[in-house]
Amino acid sequence: METEKERKHASPEIHPPSQPDPTLYQQRQSTLFRLPQELRLKIYEYIFSPKRLQWRFRKIDLATRSKNKPRQTLALIRTCRRVRDDIGDSWLSQIHLTFRTPDIMLDMLTELPVPSLSKIRHVRVTAEPVLTRLGTPRHEIYFMSALLKLLPGLRLDTLTVQATGPFLTLAGSEILDELISRSSGWRELYYITREVTLLGLRNPPVRHHSQPEHWQRIMDDRDGTETKPSVIIRRSTHPVMDENTTLISKRDMPSNWTDGIILGANPNVNLTEKIKDKRGIMVVVKRGVGVDYQEKEGSPLLEKDIRRDAPGMRWQEIQYIHDPNPSPDSFLDEEFAYVPYRWEPEEDD
Repeated sequence: METEKERKHASPEIHPPSQPDPTLYQQRQSTLFRLPQELRLKIYEYIFSPKRLQWRFRKIDLATRSKNKPRQTLALIRTCRRVRDDIGDSWLSQIHLTFRTPDIMLDMLTELPVPSLSKIRHVRVTAEPVLTRLGTPRHEIYFMSALLKLLPGLRLDTLTVQATGPFLTLAGSEILDELISRSSGWRELYYITREVTLLGLRNPPVRHHSQPEHWQRIMDDRDGTETKPSVIIRRSTHPVMDENTTLISKRDMPSNWTDGIILGANPNVNLTEKIKDKRGIMVVVKRGVGVDYQEKEGSPLLEKDIRRDAPGMRWQEIQYIHDPNPSPDSFLDEEFAYVPYRWEPEEDD
């Protein structure tokens, strides 16, 4: 009979690193892993579905800033191989991803393979335009609808766009109009501002239409009235965003907003009262039933399309930015240079 000493000195079976010995992590005595897999997947969904990960920075100076890694959100996947084998990348369809700016969103999502990208279901991002310089002295500005074209395969259940910057008093209507009429990659769009003026209704060239009637006609023409697309405008009963932040209260979900309101065709009526009114406005757009809303490779070009200005180039090739102070409040400088990026998510408390 083999002695204890001989067993200790016996040569273990060699397993390639990519194929570890399953007996080392099967955990057959674990109460969790003795449950049927279908039940385990329900447990994982319960754990991940309320969680949010957020990316706040484009780059990290390791000498001055520590890494921001989620301590709890992805702990199961990081520490337990059996859980990782169980869930794979299906957690992407359950967790909510938040990006402080659209270029941070592109930094992260353009790195994903299409099968993984198409599993993501919930994204929250601000409406800030992206500024680039594509080999010419002139700076080009691209809005959210053009940026989504760089993410073929995107198929979100919900896209939440937070419109906060003063620039949107002029461009907000153009951004939202194009999101509604031309963008894809989402089934439900939630466009949120902290005041009605940030819808861009103060821009004189903007056509004066009663809303959401005009947007509803656009969606009916786009998806077909038989599919029943919908557009509704809601107002919050209280301010939803701080003046100096892009964050929105977790309680401010559609159920906490008033029923639909109508914005008149003349945006200048009672303009002073509108400017003072800091209650949030939410435009909720839902695609028609059965409509294919996935973002497609080679979809028709927009009037202002980053793909036309940088044909055949990936986002990693066209991103030019100079940020001498990598802080949440840093802004675009006049000089642009390519920089390497590092993206570390953190938990959205």
